[in-house]
Amino acid sequence: YRAQWAEPIRSQYRGYQLYGAAWPTFGAIATMEALRTLEHVDLPNSPKYWESAETLYPMLAATQIQAIAGPPGGGPGVPDGWAQKRFPNVDLSTAGRLSQQTADFWWSQLQNPATWQALVNDAGAAQRAVMQELSQARGGGDHSDAVVAVDERGNVAAITHTINTALYGGTGINVGGISIPDAACFQQDLIRRTG
Repeated sequence: YRAQWAEPIRSQYRGYQLYGAAWPTFGAIATMEALRTLEHVDLPNSPKYWESAETLYPMLAATQIQAIAGPPGGGPGVPDGWAQKRFPNVDLSTAGRLSQQTADFWWSQLQNPATWQALVNDAGAAQRAVMQELSQARGGGDHSDAVVAVDERGNVAAITHTINTALYGGTGINVGGISIPDAACFQQDLIRRTG
């Protein structure tokens, strides 16, 4: 194991400066990209998302960008080059993903819900094929679980549990009561690409 230090990535959202962890993690990139895209929506003056499908739709769609574009440089479950082939004129580097130009592109794409859903479905099918290959290579099984609940007023609660491991709990590595995942065993290609 070798700890990596990277300068944080930076973006803006409605006049606020945002900072987050840089590649090889991509949660901050996905969040910032979604927020940049959502600047096209006047959320402060829109109906509450639990009262309006028109407000909820772009918020949900923006969270799907990561699933379509994947992390910069590829990653587990994202077919190499799929997004770049699909969007050859879009800069999918970290800097590009955080640019206004890319936010404008994603906003234009999600304007038609049927077209956007078809794109999400295509990306999902490609990702499932890769994950199935990985699952078969490691002997099957998944390592994450999620629960989503919606009450009668439209309140949404979601929780996902994952230990980012090929064998869910199968390694039995615990240090001081903390489970240590074996993520590196199935992310060798990602590790190789990131150095």
